[in-house]
Amino acid sequence: MRNLKKLLAVLVLVMLAGTLTACSEINKVTGYFEQQGFVRYQYNGVGDSLLFALHDHVVSELEALTTTMETTTSDQTTTTESGYLITTTTAEAETTTSVITTEGLGFTSYVFSNGVYAVIVMEFQSPEYLNDVISKSETLQERLDGLDPADYINENLLLIVLSNYMDRYDDFVEVFQGMADHTLFTTTTATTTEAVTTDTSTTVTG
Repeated sequence: MRNLKKLLAVLVLVMLAGTLTACSEINKVTGYFEQQGFVRYQYNGVGDSLLFALHDHVVSELEALTTTMETTTSDQTTTTESGYLITTTTAEAETTTSVITTEGLGFTSYVFSNGVYAVIVMEFQSPEYLNDVISKSETLQERLDGLDPADYINENLLLIVLSNYMDRYDDFVEVFQGMADHTLFTTTTATTTEAVTTDTSTTVTG
């Protein structure tokens, strides 16, 4: 019993350390962009923003590739998971809801905007999972074609520069990798040219 408790304690510490490391990376990169006058917006799962369309495309690809089906029943509520689509059915209310949850994806997306430029940073649960998703996603492969992984990968984070801002790609990489030692972007009031689906807080902790 003691050995089991020790093993569980070690596993908890390992998981906690991984979580803190993942959070520290996005927080560090957020700091780099904030120094350049950018504000961070987090995808909230609604899916009605053009800037977050990339996130939705990757979700669709991963869901199509997932064939595992698991069903769990508790009291009168049945939860069925197929890929990243989670369906909950409650017998009493006779209602069924289907949602794609960001918690089950293993990644989330952020947009950094300074009112003139916007860039996407995707945060994955681990560097290994990041590479796994890239290998399965034609959408990401198309966006990253011809680019150096050393530029667009930072630990468990993936940088996506929009096609109309590729003339500033090297500058975005410099900021993303924490190598910018001076101001590369003119500081402006952060606004966007289209409705960005965000949460109400622009400083999201890991």
